[in-house]
Amino acid sequence: MGFYNAGKKSLVTNYKKAFRCKKSSVIASQIITLVNKITTSILLWFGVKAVMQGQLSPGELIAFNMLSAHVTQPILRLAQVWQDFQHTLIALKRVGDILDEPTEFGQTGLTNTASLEGNIEFNHIRFRYASDMPEVLQNISTPLA
Repeated sequence: MGFYNAGKKSLVTNYKKAFRCKKSSVIASQIITLVNKITTSILLWFGVKAVMQGQLSPGELIAFNMLSAHVTQPILRLAQVWQDFQHTLIALKRVGDILDEPTEFGQTGLTNTASLEGNIEFNHIRFRYASDMPEVLQNISTPLA
């Protein structure tokens, strides 16, 4: 029963860590999206204001908005790559925890098993793909070596 309880405790701990990781990932993603939206809103606000004052043409505002997207998109992708990198580090730590655990029963190699003797045979095998279809295999018998 000790092994079961230890496994259960480990599983619960793992789920809690995974939940916290996912929660922080969602929060970080939403913050990145919010910063992107705020930046776009500020650019549009000042751009429309400049168009209204005649300092900028509507075409220039559209061109500037398109160029700003070419600047912000790589930054957003970089933030996503950083987030993925953090997930990878967490996964590697978990794999390391598993590999650091002692082997079961102190065994390091393959377990010796008694040699098996006997024969395996298929006798009178029939098969169909569906109950309303004809049999594609009928009365097949064969020994396996």
